[in-house]
Amino acid sequence: MGWCSIKNNQFKQYWPLKGGWEQWVQAEVAAYIISLDTRFDIQREQHIYRQYNKKADWVCNGLNPDVSTWIAIELKCQSHGNADNFINEVKKDIAKIQPLNIDPAFRTAQTGIMAIYFEEKSQAWLKDDGFIEVFVNKELGCAIKKI
Repeated sequence: MGWCSIKNNQFKQYWPLKGGWEQWVQAEVAAYIISLDTRFDIQREQHIYRQYNKKADWVCNGLNPDVSTWIAIELKCQSHGNADNFINEVKKDIAKIQPLNIDPAFRTAQTGIMAIYFEEKSQAWLKDDGFIEVFVNKELGCAIKKI
């Protein structure tokens, strides 16, 4: 993933932050994608779930009236604060984005998970669970999975 390659020198400054760095990643990746193609639409924190208090981290193509072109993505970023619970948090996002949890009006959207990690045990679990690594360096990696 190009964004990871460009920003990888900054990651070490963000993942130690108390409170995490997911919101920064949400905004940064969205801006990066739009910078590559201004016709692309990516929205943050969108209501697609049956439970109104739950939101998808990103919805791509969300302005298109054809929901089947939408891509809803949950993001999980490992940090010092969630390192011990990171895998469980990824599992929660996988459960969250299952079709039965999505509002019926949005169930034809494509769904996936993006996980950014820095521990080897997280990398191993993600690989075992079918995630595909799209970026790896000596400090961290990024993996994705279509749900």
